[in-house]
Amino acid sequence: AYNKYKKYVPAELALAQLATEGGFSSNPKARPIRTKNPFNVGNTDDGSNIDMGAVQEGINAYYNLIARNYLGKGKSAKDLVQDFVNHDGNHYATAGTYEKLVNQIARQANRIAQTVV
Repeated sequence: AYNKYKKYVPAELALAQLATEGGFSSNPKARPIRTKNPFNVGNTDDGSNIDMGAVQEGINAYYNLIARNYLGKGKSAKDLVQDFVNHDGNHYATAGTYEKLVNQIARQANRIAQTVV
């Protein structure tokens, strides 16, 4: 995604979204696991799913989406964890607490990373 869009998707943002979306689940029936789409890109609240051929395709779809449609044009990853909207003003997820949870996990990941360095 960086090579294509010249935008860096921070690891703490990706990890926070992966955890929030359920991509770490060990349940084979969990939606992101079943669809090989760990970030639920295109899996919508109305039940529509996008089945990826492989987990790596789901990961690539996420990174490309965030780099292409969310970062840049004055938006940073720090902005997104407060208000996760794309360049057109559309939210990444409709859950009311989505940004709060992503923000909380991203902060925790960032704190852990800072103590390791």
